[in-house]
Amino acid sequence: MRAAGHVRSGDATEGVRHAHAVYEAQPHERRTVMVTSLARQVADAVPAARRADPLVVGYRELVASGSAHRLST
Repeated sequence: MRAAGHVRSGDATEGVRHAHAVYEAQPHERRTVMVTSLARQVADAVPAARRADPLVVGYRELVASGSAHRLST
């Protein structure tokens, strides 16, 4: 949520940097559908003019490669 707030307030660099660090720190089994969905929301909030920035591209690749898992109940 904090990362998305940064991006929406115009600080895409800090927002993506924070989101990348948080998502990358999650073990694959914790990258649930919900977590991955929130990660994608941050990436989608980045203005189109900034989406080609290497930091943003790297984050999108991380989210795309992270396998989302459903939690067993």
